[in-house]
Amino acid sequence: MLTPYNLRSNVTKNTKQELLLNQTDKDMANHYQTIIVPTRVAHPMDKAAVEKSC
Repeated sequence: MLTPYNLRSNVTKNTKQELLLNQTDKDMANHYQTIIVPTRVAHPMDKAAVEKSC
């Protein structure tokens, strides 16, 4: 499972009912047999723990 940021370049549409990724991300996920679950907008707790430590 990959958890990238919810970037406009990766996510075409993100609503409560559906999530549409761009075609390149879909192809990559199919090739590596994984899923892509972008983080929620404006939720810093979704970031990886390593990014929080300073």
